[in-house]
Amino acid sequence: MPTKRTRLTTEIKKKFSDMACELSPENLCCDGEASQANVKDRFEKIMTRWHGLEDQIGMKVNDEIINQWEEEKSTETICCDLCGHEYDRHIGDECPNCGNNNHDLFVEKFGD
Repeated sequence: MPTKRTRLTTEIKKKFSDMACELSPENLCCDGEASQANVKDRFEKIMTRWHGLEDQIGMKVNDEIINQWEEEKSTETICCDLCGHEYDRHIGDECPNCGNNNHDLFVEKFGD
């Protein structure tokens, strides 16, 4: 019986992005402070989670795909110039976090 696949959501994309960050050499090796055994253990645990998510969504994910997701995200979001909260551009000008009106930023990035 085939496994039921989970829809690829923003939350799942973020999990992959976070794991890719965890796999960077400086993070994986704790800036050179971790032992080889500790690095190997951390790597294996992260990759187990990675492969589990791939199985869940039914596709292989690599750095190129993650970079594409990040590019798509940056074209669809606004970062509030007051509080730094990132939110979906379809919400409009007003930051849902602090209420700051980001109209000028919105127009500059997406036009009228």
